[in-house]
Amino acid sequence: MRPIVWNGWVIDYYDALAFLKKEKEWFETKRESIKFLVDTGALRTIIPRRLLSNIKPLDIKEVYAQGICDKPTKFMLSHLGIALTVDGEHIVSIHGVLIPLEDEVERKLRGVLGAHNADAILGLISMDELHVIVDEKTKKPKLMPLMIL
Repeated sequence: MRPIVWNGWVIDYYDALAFLKKEKEWFETKRESIKFLVDTGALRTIIPRRLLSNIKPLDIKEVYAQGICDKPTKFMLSHLGIALTVDGEHIVSIHGVLIPLEDEVERKLRGVLGAHNADAILGLISMDELHVIVDEKTKKPKLMPLMIL
């Protein structure tokens, strides 16, 4: 199966908050374009540090996670704005993402993502927070209907 890569953005935490509160317009937000590798089974979105030079996350705490390396490695759990365009509209959410703190993880991540022409991994939590799923036919993001339980 071919990898799925979506264009999107990471947005400065404070700018994303202002955008969601309608205090800032899209063009006023500090953001970086990113190509997300999608549908990997990863729970959390992983954003390499090198992509955040102009973006300010809200750091929560250091955590350990395992996946790309043989042993648990250190990440910063941070809140950032994540955005996609769906049907011509910017869909934005602020939620927790993982930022690698170890150089070895950054190198391995760069290798894995580079092989797919991607910059970061879009995890299931981000997809859920953005209310998007993979459209089975087009492989593009598709809004999923909200369900009230």
